[in-house]
This record gives sequence, structure tokens and C-alpha cells, in this order.
Amino acid sequence: MFWGLNPKKLKPWEKAYKQKQEYDDFLAWNNGRYLMYAIASCFSGDTQYPSQPFSLSEIETEHDYSVDAKRFEAWAKVANEEFLSSTRT
Repeated sequence: MFWGLNPKKLKPWEKAYKQKQEYDDFLAWNNGRYLMYAIASCFSGDTQYPSQPFSLSEIETEHDYSVDAKRFEAWAKVANEEFLSSTRT
């Protein structure tokens, strides 16, 4: 059966495989999130392990990386100025 299929007929299997990979990646990421809270709660009094499971609505789907880039640019500028001033003296 498999050898008689053409690439167009294999598209649904390809799509299902990609969806499974994305789901597996999400599960690994979510497990890492719980692990992060577990470790942080052991070493910090400010952090507590969640008493309820995370809901899917709490998960950030989009992140504005331009804000991060601007913060990094400002930090790099200050760090470079401090480095240059320390090498001149």
C-alpha cells in the first residue's frame, strides 16, 4: 500500500507527524516549566510550586522581542561605555 502512494496522498500523514512533534515539544516545554518551579521553590523562599496545574490560557503565545532587543541594546551601550572608560585610565 505505501509504495503505491504518491506524495500528494502522503500530505495528511506529514501534517499529523508535524502536529505530533509540536505537541511533544509543548509537553517537554511544560514539563520544564514545572521543573523550574520545583527547583526554584527549593532554593528560594519567594517562589512556591504551583498548587494548581497551569491552564493553556496562561501560556504566552506571542512575545514582543523588539522590547527585549531595545533593552539589550541599552545594556550593551552602557557596558561598552564603562569598558572603554576603564581602559582609558
